[in-house]
Parts: sequence; C-alpha cells; structure tokens
Amino acid sequence: MPLDKVTRGDIRRFFQQQQILVFAAVAVFALLSVLKIPSHLWTCLVFALCIGNLMFPIMMRLDRYYSRLTFPLNWLAGLLILAVVSFGTVIVAAGVIYGLLLEPAARTRANVIADIRLGTVAAFIVGIVSQLYGGMKTRLESQNVVLQEAVQTRTFQLEEQEKELETAREIQGRLIPARIPQLPNLEIVGSYQPARVVGGDYFDVIKFSETRVAVCIADVVGKGIAAALLMANVQAAVKAFAVDNVAPSEICAQLNRVLCSNLALGKFVTFFYCVLDTTARTLAYSNAGHCFPLLHRSRGNAELLGEGGIVLGIFPESKYWDVTVQFDPGNKVLLFTDGITEAANTRDEEYGEARLRQRLDVDSSSETAAVHRTLMQEVSDFCLGNFADDATLVLISFLPLAKSLVVQ
Repeated sequence: MPLDKVTRGDIRRFFQQQQILVFAAVAVFALLSVLKIPSHLWTCLVFALCIGNLMFPIMMRLDRYYSRLTFPLNWLAGLLILAVVSFGTVIVAAGVIYGLLLEPAARTRANVIADIRLGTVAAFIVGIVSQLYGGMKTRLESQNVVLQEAVQTRTFQLEEQEKELETAREIQGRLIPARIPQLPNLEIVGSYQPARVVGGDYFDVIKFSETRVAVCIADVVGKGIAAALLMANVQAAVKAFAVDNVAPSEICAQLNRVLCSNLALGKFVTFFYCVLDTTARTLAYSNAGHCFPLLHRSRGNAELLGEGGIVLGIFPESKYWDVTVQFDPGNKVLLFTDGITEAANTRDEEYGEARLRQRLDVDSSSETAAVHRTLMQEVSDFCLGNFADDATLVLISFLPLAKSLVVQ
C-alpha cells in the first residue's frame, strides 16, 4: 500500500493485530509448558508473527483465484495452496529462529526437521480453521446483508400499509354520519368504535321529512380492511334503496339480493332498519339477523324488539317482515352490535345484554347524550378498552313536548 494511502486507522489495526498474535504466542507457550513439551517463548512468538503476517496475507491474496471454482475443486485447490504457503512460512520462521535466536548447539538436523514438521502441521491446521472461519463469516455477512435488505423492504411495506390504513380510516370515517339529523320530539345519538383501524360496523340516519326518519345499523362478519370494504358496499346500497314509504322489509329484501350476488362464501351481514314517524308515534322495523334492540318505556323495564329474519347474503329469496310498535314521549330505543355485548373483561366474562339492559333502565331518565356516553364508557371500562370486535351504539329518545328539539 502506498505510504500516502496509509491512514491512522490502518496503523492502529496493524498494531492491534500484532497484540493479538503476541497474546496467542504466549497462550501457546503456556499450554506447551503445562503439557511439559520443551519450547521457547521466542520460538512461539516468531511462529505466531510469521503465520499472522505472512501466511494469512498471502492466502487472502490468492483466495480470489481458487474461490471462484466450484465445490469441491475450490477446497482442493485451497488446501494445496495452503500446504505450500504453510511450509514456506515455517521455513522462514525456522530460519529466523535458528539463525538469530537459538544457540549454535541447538542447530542440529533433527531439531530443524522436527520444528519444520511440527510448525508446518500447526500452520496448516490454523490455516484450515481460519478458512472455515472466514467462509462462515462471509456467509453470515452475506445473509446479514440479505436480512437487512428484507427488513428495510418490510419496513417500507409496513409504512405503506400504515398510510393505506390511515387513508381507509379517513374514508370510513366519512361514511359514518358526522352530524346526525334530528326531528322535533326525537333525539338520536350514535358512536362507532372499530376493533382495528377500520372495521365492519355501520349505522346511518336518513331524514325523509320533518316527521319521518330512518335509522339503520349493520354488522359485517369479520374485521379489518375486508369488512370495511364490504361495509362501504352495504352503506352505498342502503343509500340507494332507502326511500320514504318503502317498507323496512322491502329494504332488507333488496339489500339481501344484492349481497347474495356479490358476497364470498361464508360472508354475511346482520342488518336492522327502522322508520320512525313522530306524528303517528310509530316505529316500523325489519330485522335481518341483527342483535335485538332494546325499547325502554317510561313505565317499565327495557324490552326486546325480538322479531326478525335471517342474516343478509345467504339465501337470495329470504323473507323479511315488518313489525310496528307504538312509542310514547320519554321512551328510548337502543340499537347496538355484538361488539358491545361480547366485550370481555380479563376473566373472559362478556358484558352481556343483561348489563346493557340494566344500565339503560337505571339511566333512562337522563339526557340522551349522557345516557349514551355512560353506556359506551361502562362497556369500554369493562373490557379495559380492548374491544375484540367492532362496537356500535345508537340511542333514540322520544322527547316530551317540553324538550322538543329544534330541527337541525
């Protein structure tokens, strides 16, 4: 290497290498002393320095010529070259030892041949170990490079997926009504808590007139992106079919036929659709396999709106029917998905319908927003915020005349 290209780092590495060689020589000398094999510290030191500074650099320079060969030719060529280089290195070391370090009396033919033979074998073994170590190190370094590239690629993919999920979350957030339309004498509050970034629950409020409004809630089987995409299709279909004076059962039937022609095997949707008429004080609904809503009347405990048909997306000719119930001022209707009732605590106990019914009975006299907030908070506290499934809660209150809302 030209002197102008020698750096302080090169000099430092050279002296570090010499320190290692000296340490190795001392260790070998100590081992030979323990085994009671006659030896000299200077002999061990010269052999170590020659092997380290002659044999290894020569083998590294020659490696480019035989390493290109296929196995086992590369190993056979490498061992042959190593034997020649080992013998040459030991000859140099023996010359230094017997020419400069030992007494003339020790320069016998037998001693020289014995040292050359032993030194050549030792150097050859050290060379083989070094080659094995170098090959393993090279393979590990190559694998490490491949692994780092794979990690970088995967990291980039995850970052892209995170961006896509965030975009999906924003899009889905726009599908859920940001501002729920209200009617005089009627107040509606809803919220949606996905188990993941995006989910398969859906609710909507569609205002037909100053006295009629439709409320629907749906739960797509599954979670994540696939459920969110299916939920978007359900929302678009509901928007297309939900027209005033169309019976809830007909909405369910139309939506079912669309989903049966598009859903993959094993997929389905639960759906509840109702129309509220504040003039007639009626709630007309049709249920397609969804959780039965709770109706709390001011004069008693919550009761189930417990009639309904099969889930959507299974049988194209499934029949659905309409049910109409009367409501009075002060009544409340609670719509929810199974992510609410199936929210589990640390003992794997589900929140359940009974707790939901009890909480609705206790808080029924409170303001609608306060009741809704209390219910959602209690469920979240129960499962420590770890919802296993998407959770949606919609509360409808029929207000007394004194509390009528101004139409928004």
